[in-house]
Amino acid sequence: MDGDDRHEMHLEATHYPAAREWACSTCNRRLLMFSDRFEVLEEGDPSIEHFGGSHGVRIGPMTIDAGGPPLQ
Repeated sequence: MDGDDRHEMHLEATHYPAAREWACSTCNRRLLMFSDRFEVLEEGDPSIEHFGGSHGVRIGPMTIDAGGPPLQ
């Protein structure tokens, strides 16, 4: 996978008490992330792998499995 297949997400805002809003400046994908789930605010390009991080923590591609156990 080359660099054109990945977009970097940036932390845009922190909403009280525990939600963080992430955005991709390349395709306008926007997510609202909580400790146990996330909500897509703007779809952007879902075929592109997105990554990002803050405070030394980095995230990469995620696989969503609706049939799996709940997150702890």
